[in-house]
Amino acid sequence: MSLRAIAALHALVIGFLLLPLFALAQSSVQKPIGLDARLANPVMKAGSKQQNYLRVALNGCEPKRSDNRNPVNVSFVIDRSGSMAGQRIAQAREAAILALKRLDQNDIASVVIFDNQVDVLAPAQPVSNQDHVIDLVRGITVRGSTAIYDGVMQGAREVRKFKDARRLNRVVLLSDGLANVGPKDPAEFAKLGRDLLAEGISVSTIGLGLDYNEDLMLALARAADGSMSNNTTKCSATSCGVKPSVFSKTKVLPAETMSRCCR
Repeated sequence: MSLRAIAALHALVIGFLLLPLFALAQSSVQKPIGLDARLANPVMKAGSKQQNYLRVALNGCEPKRSDNRNPVNVSFVIDRSGSMAGQRIAQAREAAILALKRLDQNDIASVVIFDNQVDVLAPAQPVSNQDHVIDLVRGITVRGSTAIYDGVMQGAREVRKFKDARRLNRVVLLSDGLANVGPKDPAEFAKLGRDLLAEGISVSTIGLGLDYNEDLMLALARAADGSMSNNTTKCSATSCGVKPSVFSKTKVLPAETMSRCCR
């Protein structure tokens, strides 16, 4: 059976499992509910055993704010290098802003930006003045090269300032993954992810652009017990990767990853 056929079969099976959810959602909202299924790695080498991920998403309504979620301690690490010019940096800004708007006074947030150097745009602090941080994010422009490793390290330093087992301690990387300063190999980022996870910090990644480095971004998120999403179209609350999974302790599992906004 071909890879496309296997993916289609998985989507069909999961679709049947989700029919009751579809019926419930459509009875309460007017907007049509869509089912999107795709492989994390659409191209695989023939004749060799490999692991792939089937990503299944429901979309058609905006995520509802949950009052029951764990408080978060999150650092948004935003790539501002030259390769992010145009739509990519616009999507990164909008994704960070959408995520910041989901936080409240019980949460801790920081914003780190990087090119070939790293700057702390907003140091880790309780979320009490979202508008100020959002204005800072809106002002991010592009320049320079891409030191992703150093950017993630600085994001982790901000998270450590308020690290607490009662919080979800997470770095969220928004980048095209095209590292050209410092470590560049996915294996090095996988080690970084494992090291951060060992001290209680997870990493989620959001890949931006058609040619983002999926190997690097997936290796980091997978090793750090986070999630990986991508955006290649116009940004929306879910297409930017700002999903409940960004603030969730649920690990990305092989074969099926559910991203649900309708409950």
